[in-house]
Amino acid sequence: MKRAKPLGLVAGSGQLPVLLARETAGSRPLIVAAISNEPQPELERRSEFFERTAVGKASRIMSIFESQGATELAIIGGAQKSELFKPRRLDWLALKILAKAKTRGDQSLFEAIAAEFESRGMTIADQRTYLPSLTLTKGVLTRRKPSRAQRADAEYALHLARSAAALDIGQTAVVKSGAPVAIEGMEGTDAAIRRGGELAGKGVVVGKACRPDHDFRFDTPTVGLKTLDALIEAKADALALEAGRVFMLDREAFAQKADRAGIVVLALAPSN
Repeated sequence: MKRAKPLGLVAGSGQLPVLLARETAGSRPLIVAAISNEPQPELERRSEFFERTAVGKASRIMSIFESQGATELAIIGGAQKSELFKPRRLDWLALKILAKAKTRGDQSLFEAIAAEFESRGMTIADQRTYLPSLTLTKGVLTRRKPSRAQRADAEYALHLARSAAALDIGQTAVVKSGAPVAIEGMEGTDAAIRRGGELAGKGVVVGKACRPDHDFRFDTPTVGLKTLDALIEAKADALALEAGRVFMLDREAFAQKADRAGIVVLALAPSN
């Protein structure tokens, strides 16, 4: 029987790399270059080849996949973008990729990374290809339904989040009563939510979205129970997500916990 072609995985932190490994188990060998320092025992156990490296060691990452014959790759999980501002931690190939990026924004970096992989005969898969069950369909996920004012704030929060994402700023916006409160920067989603709660107090509405031409090969906006903890801490009223374009981890537990906290969670159709 012919051996299935291996799938390469650049694995960052969090649950997503392990979930991908579970989804592909038994279908093809998994070759992993792990760029997170956190323990990943299940991921290592499910891999045919596993090596821990660093986000700035692009040359080693390339050589892992080339030596193992992986020409289709998935890049998934959290990574510290701040590492890109520490040149001493970057190898020659990472510096080359960084020099080709037009800006330090996510989209420009993604395009430069993709160009380097493609020049070596490798393709990068849309993350949703291997994790379709994590995306959301349009509708309300919680038993609690949004009020008219909450839905209006949800739509506005998603509009702001899309606009910020289009400018390579962030993917999360916090609003209250039709007023912008906070836009995610480099601090990440959860910290932006907490900042919004500190600024506006109880009743904020949070939107998480991505740019219209978002590259899902490198990133799919993701929320999980830690995000919900931030919403509870901020005393938020609602969370709005883009249907089909955002991952939700632990969906059932997320919805149940949101209901107990009185937080509405809804997925809205992407804007045209």
